[in-house]
Amino acid sequence: MAHVLFIDDDPALLELAGDLLTAYGHRATLAIDGRAGIDAYRREPFDLVVTDLFMPVQDGIETIGQIRHAARGSPILAISGRQRPGEYLRAATALGADATLQKPFSSAQLIDAVDRLLAILAGSRAGGSAATVPKA
Repeated sequence: MAHVLFIDDDPALLELAGDLLTAYGHRATLAIDGRAGIDAYRREPFDLVVTDLFMPVQDGIETIGQIRHAARGSPILAISGRQRPGEYLRAATALGADATLQKPFSSAQLIDAVDRLLAILAGSRAGGSAATVPKA
């Protein structure tokens, strides 16, 4: 069971993601924007962070940067559905996201991306290499 921080400004997506992650045996902490996500991240450790890129208060790019500068660095899955999402998702990868997922995505696509990142994390903790992270 992994502890996943899911950050998005869409309450319906947050609820769906929380229910989905829980149904697949994970513990989910939900945050409505980047600032709330960073506050949660500072309070407790997470095995994975999923963050939207465009949110009020604090966007996902700034959130990714803050997580990357933290003493512990959780894998990050960046998500976006804005116009030209590929452009923004590539920027997120350049700034430290480990994988990306374009909205709208299916439940299966989200769980697959989460599972792949967690498997890479498990492999790196066991002495494997996380140098090649497949992009969703």
